Amino acid sequence: MAVIFALLAPTVPAGFVDAVPAAAQAAAPAPVISRDFPDPGVLADGGNFYAYSTNSSYSGQTVNVPVATATSPTGPWTANGVDALPTLPGWVTNDPASGNRDVWAPDVSRRDDGVFFF
Repeated sequence: MAVIFALLAPTVPAGFVDAVPAAAQAAAPAPVISRDFPDPGVLADGGNFYAYSTNSSYSGQTVNVPVATATSPTGPWTANGVDALPTLPGWVTNDPASGNRDVWAPDVSRRDDGVFFF
């Protein structure tokens, strides 16, 4: 680790760390979605924001592609258990390690003709 720091040290401007207030250095960002919502992809559409995440389990039920909505990227976000992909299509294959059919880091886009796709 010391070797890596020694190699990177010349690229950090002198006084850089000292220029950042101590409070900012110690403060962790606050979560905007207060539940398990890994690897989110966010889509802005018509003044609303939609976040889609890797599958998660809530109260023992697996949600393949959880959805959260907000009117601002900083929230408040509503994650209400909606599943964007309640039935998994054939292209979702079993994970060799777990044997589960998992959906990871989904990305939703909107084409110019208004069609949404994963």
